[in-house]
Amino acid sequence: MTGIPNPKDMLFKGILGVDRNAKGFVETFCPPPVLDIVDIDSLEYVPTSFVIENLRERFSDVMLRFRHDGKSKYLYFLIEHKSFPDRFTILQILLYMVLHWMNQKEEQDELDVIVPICVYHGSEAWNNPEHFAQLFGKVEEVLREFIPNFKIVLVDLSSLSNIEIKGPSPVRALVNVLIPRDSADIIEMVEKVVSQFRLQYFDYEYRLTITYFVETNLIDKDVLFKILDTSGPKEGVATVKTVKEQLIDEGYEKGFDDGIEKGIEKGIEKGIEEGIEKGIEKGIEKGKIYEKLNSIETVLEVRFGIESLLLMDRVRTFSSLDKLETIQKFLKSAKNLEEFKNLLSKLH
Repeated sequence: MTGIPNPKDMLFKGILGVDRNAKGFVETFCPPPVLDIVDIDSLEYVPTSFVIENLRERFSDVMLRFRHDGKSKYLYFLIEHKSFPDRFTILQILLYMVLHWMNQKEEQDELDVIVPICVYHGSEAWNNPEHFAQLFGKVEEVLREFIPNFKIVLVDLSSLSNIEIKGPSPVRALVNVLIPRDSADIIEMVEKVVSQFRLQYFDYEYRLTITYFVETNLIDKDVLFKILDTSGPKEGVATVKTVKEQLIDEGYEKGFDDGIEKGIEKGIEKGIEEGIEKGIEKGIEKGKIYEKLNSIETVLEVRFGIESLLLMDRVRTFSSLDKLETIQKFLKSAKNLEEFKNLLSKLH
């Protein structure tokens, strides 16, 4: 496959980067008193790439904002996900909050409140500070007023039970994927997730979820495709076929690189099915270009936020696989979106 560095991060940001899904997530996990004061229909997705001098570029996972107080102010939600317990998660979240406020002060005199939400999906118990002041241990009363203090909303999926997940099927699918489980329960989880998309189908989120299953090797690919064929939505047939073809292409490359006979056999079988060698080559190239574009789109959103996807129209003007590979490599190393834009201009 594409070798996505962090498939779970891709899935989390990709699904919650869609307004309808983010709204359902907030409605499910936000404390009710806070939810009561926001205009849930005013949701906006906020780019979350923060840069500070002498530090590498840092990214929070998802940031949203809603109108509140008679729609005259914004309330922000910063959503982080963690797959392992980390005592200093709350310090990392504070850094993201401060960086956001540093940007905000350039445009307004009063800062907006940020509600930090930490989604924990590890197998170990969390047992880490949920209030910032807890990082300091025991402190004399006279010193406490000098310690900043706030709390995070901890969504511990390892202890989640009997909760109604609001919003469309991708939100329920994301939660089911993230909940820690034994390897023996993986197939049942995949079947459940796929069936949720059958009841309510969304192409973008469905593709993301299938990509996640394939990239993580959580389940044997033949078993996965059987589940997709029998339990998946009819609308997803094209997606299933695309992923299958991509895996066959992967077999070609492995066959040439490692000299594995099985990879050659797959190439021969595909040649017989397709009919003529020239048609195969064209089909493979077209499929690789399609998947390369999908990979660039995913990484672009993960690195620079959903607004950066406006650049995909420019990326799609390139029909050369070599140029798309150049774009993909540079996308991973570009320090910021402006640097990536400059590359696109040079390639034209």
